[in-house]
Amino acid sequence: MSPLEYKGIFDTFGTVKSIGDDVSVFIWKDAIQSVVRGAGELRFKFAPSKRLLLKRDRVHWKLNILVKGNVDYRTNMNMVEYRSIFKNNNDVDHIIPDPLTISVNAKAAKLKDV
Repeated sequence: MSPLEYKGIFDTFGTVKSIGDDVSVFIWKDAIQSVVRGAGELRFKFAPSKRLLLKRDRVHWKLNILVKGNVDYRTNMNMVEYRSIFKNNNDVDHIIPDPLTISVNAKAAKLKDV
């Protein structure tokens, strides 16, 4: 079967959205690195933590995401407080990903082998 035949089958039984035209694709990794702390920059020891607790906090109309790492699964006795995952003076609004341009460079032999 050719790819167009597969697309025709999917069109009859559902909704087909093509990447780049109907659905936008963004480069999130680069946008996050300048705003969110890495594992080594968090204010607790990341490696021995067995349970990570995430909490959403909204202060003065700014959305903040807090994280806390517990060494044990069973207790909440750790005196570790929730800390922000964002670097100084950043929040969710500073995450602005760039759009990804969709392009595939395939050889002619590969296009015939479908």
